[in-house]
Amino acid sequence: MTALQQQVADLEAERTAPLAIVGQGCRWPGGATSPAQYWAVLCGAQDVITEVPPSRWDRRAWYHPDPEHPGTMYVDRGGFLGEIDGFDRAFFRMSPREAQQLDPQQRLLLETAWEALERAGLRTSALRGSDTGVFLGATTNDYASLLMARGADTLDGFFFTGNPLNTAAGRLAYV
Repeated sequence: MTALQQQVADLEAERTAPLAIVGQGCRWPGGATSPAQYWAVLCGAQDVITEVPPSRWDRRAWYHPDPEHPGTMYVDRGGFLGEIDGFDRAFFRMSPREAQQLDPQQRLLLETAWEALERAGLRTSALRGSDTGVFLGATTNDYASLLMARGADTLDGFFFTGNPLNTAAGRLAYV
């Protein structure tokens, strides 16, 4: 067998190797913050779609039943996460300024990744220097638009590290 054929065989063996998920962290509508709670929501066929909470936005200002009506939305319900303002910035060694500029998606990423490691019984110190990768996907950065709408004088250097989606994996790897 040539070296190239051996490489292909090794890669094929790795591709079909079993995979074990040893820790999970999650946030789901309906208040599910653990895999067991999420499973209970699914098994109970719970409807977790609610009206837009007033703490998110004034749905009356944006809602119109006509989907063609400009500048409005015709949906006034959704699946919302609870306690999105409970990020423990001190736990992640962040200043108040940095945490304020950090996209909530990245806050949730840090919290749920930490929970996954805890549930797996892993310490971050054991992962340092190991062959561990961080791979993730993220979409939309509405928070950056919200911050920019408040005015350029409210932005600082943390805006540029806390909002681009391409920094999320690096932030998680750093923690």
